[in-house]
Amino acid sequence: MDYWGGALSGSRKCECGIEGKCTDITKWCNCDSDLDGWFIDSGEIREKEHLPVKQLRFGDTGTPLDEKEGRYTLGPLICEGDGKFNYFVSFQYIRIIKIHYY
Repeated sequence: MDYWGGALSGSRKCECGIEGKCTDITKWCNCDSDLDGWFIDSGEIREKEHLPVKQLRFGDTGTPLDEKEGRYTLGPLICEGDGKFNYFVSFQYIRIIKIHYY
């Protein structure tokens, strides 16, 4: 998977990048803003072929000497629907990164 929940499959973006509402509008995710503080990227994965989520991988977070931090939450699998229709399945993703600059 090459996108964060709430974005389009294949976009390599987060929901705010699709909507043009990221903290830094030149970035595709809030957590890439290079600003000091905690930022959140969240969204749901609604494509059944990408579920269930079996692992999360995070790329470079800086150098061994900087003080960047990250935290993520993977919410519960939610199945909705009834016997007359196809079921809707989603995971809620939240990625939070805190960046300190000194």
